[in-house]
Amino acid sequence: MSKIKSVLGVGAVILMLASTAFAQYQPWPSPFPPAPAWGDYDAGHVWRDAAWWWQNQPDWVPQHHPEWWGDFDEAHLWRPAWWWWDSDPAWVREHHPEWWGDFYQDQWYPAAWWYQYQPGWAAEHHPEWWGAPYQGVWYPAGWWWWHDPGGFGALYPEWWGAPWNGMWYPASWWWLLQPAWVWENYPDWWGDYYEGVWYPAPWWYRFHPDYAREHHPHWWGDFDDRHVWHTDNWWHAHDPAWASQHHPEWQGDYDDKHVWHDVHWWAVKNPTWAQQHHPDWNDAMLESVEGAHGNQRLALQHQQNVSSLDLERRRGQQEQEDERKHTEQLRALQQKHEQETQALESQHLQEEQQARQKSQAEQESRALEEAHEQRAAELQRRQQQESQALEHERAEQQRATEQQYSVHQQELQRQHSQQMQSFERQHTQQVQRFAAPRGGGGGARHR
Repeated sequence: MSKIKSVLGVGAVILMLASTAFAQYQPWPSPFPPAPAWGDYDAGHVWRDAAWWWQNQPDWVPQHHPEWWGDFDEAHLWRPAWWWWDSDPAWVREHHPEWWGDFYQDQWYPAAWWYQYQPGWAAEHHPEWWGAPYQGVWYPAGWWWWHDPGGFGALYPEWWGAPWNGMWYPASWWWLLQPAWVWENYPDWWGDYYEGVWYPAPWWYRFHPDYAREHHPHWWGDFDDRHVWHTDNWWHAHDPAWASQHHPEWQGDYDDKHVWHDVHWWAVKNPTWAQQHHPDWNDAMLESVEGAHGNQRLALQHQQNVSSLDLERRRGQQEQEDERKHTEQLRALQQKHEQETQALESQHLQEEQQARQKSQAEQESRALEEAHEQRAAELQRRQQQESQALEHERAEQQRATEQQYSVHQQELQRQHSQQMQSFERQHTQQVQRFAAPRGGGGGARHR
């Protein structure tokens, strides 16, 4: 993980921006705007908020409003992204890096809100918020993908991401949750972690170019006239003559769809073709896979950490739920015992009153008292047994929870170990491939 400290508020760092920080941008409206009121009209032209739609029409929402970010809580109530940021920010960073937004005066607002009220600040400070306006309203990349999935990649090649379960997720989400899949399918999604959140290469070159050059020399690219950094792929797509003239060190070639990819991409996607047609790339490809090895290992370890935190969080939630149930059971048992004791004492009082009214002898009164004491002692023993049984049940439940946690933890470690072994084995094969290159020959380009 990056060791540098950023002046930007990202991840867990809450931005406490004074009004002077926005002096160069447009003024805030008055009164200050609230959080978005996401919602839409149903078939009866009745306004329903986003929570209603997620509860009642969950399949409809991703098709019409993928920008309504949120999730269901433990009670299966849908909560918007700002509720989650306020309630469990660590969970958000670990599971929803696609919920773009930032804090202002201790309150989190989504990217669309920022682009509505502070578009200049949002564009300057968060280039990783991919999106564009439509009819005067800014929408995130996921919204654009849904409305044009076929042409999305060609229109927005630098909005790295892919769909899953009918929704589009940015590269930060994929790198966080499926790093092995990213490396196998999109090795040109370059980026690094800060505060547990993955940021793409253009973000690093925007704010920390020296760090990017030093730690990620394989991120080939350059700045345009507006000082926006683009990858070598982008340059070869937009101005190949300029790229070839100014950066002859960018080694690469075109695939069968006439899309240019650099040597780093070819080293992963089709090294056989690259070795056959560009044997002079061999050293560069070997250096590329060696350089990427550490970042891939870090991503897999980060994925393991997130899974471990999830397991620990579920364990804590289970313990809280068990404790809540135990407290309720204990309270009910205590109430039952109090009622039983009160009933016994009431019965004894009535028996004493009846004995006095009948003018019973002292010997009979003493026998009555002894009988009461015996009943009271028996009641106390039974109540103690019930209390002990409840505590025993609680202890058994705690042991079962701990055992279940241990089993899940061991399984998680086993899966991670297998994943790392497979990862290292694949890396060894890659290194061996480039250490013993094959000569020229034919072969089709990558398809």
